[in-house]
Amino acid sequence: MARIGVIRTDVGAVFLTDIETVSQWAASLEPRGQERRVYRPNPEVATNTFYSIVDILLADALNLTAAEAAAAAPLLILRALPTTGTINVSQANIEFDYSGIDAAAGDLSGGIEATTYQNLVDELAPNFVETGVFLTSFNSGVISKYADATFSVEGVAGAAIEVVSSDDGVTPFA
Repeated sequence: MARIGVIRTDVGAVFLTDIETVSQWAASLEPRGQERRVYRPNPEVATNTFYSIVDILLADALNLTAAEAAAAAPLLILRALPTTGTINVSQANIEFDYSGIDAAAGDLSGGIEATTYQNLVDELAPNFVETGVFLTSFNSGVISKYADATFSVEGVAGAAIEVVSSDDGVTPFA
């Protein structure tokens, strides 16, 4: 299993089109296709799904106020999906006292229950099954192009995504 996270802030979403398509899915014969959009949660967009999850799950699970959850969300994104370095969506990295960085943010170091953690991580870096089609895309298809350091958007070069192992959420997928 692998997780893909968008690391560039100037790339809204990437559409992984060359992995198994959902429209060709035969439920009785094969698993659901993996074709989808992967995006970087944007703190500037209040209607972003990720922030709805933070407000509901974090506020309820960790007794954070809505203000604390809203302040912690952008810090959590930067910690998990840094624009430089390797993404790290491991539970140890997500569970952090964000109030030490921003007094308005909450303390997530008390432990996040497994379901809450899984929902957060699935928003940050969705999980993909290592099928033959996925591996082909990783080696020479759309995933490899987005992960290449020469990928360019409006003249700015740099990888748009990183792929990590689902086992620990930080080891580069190879």
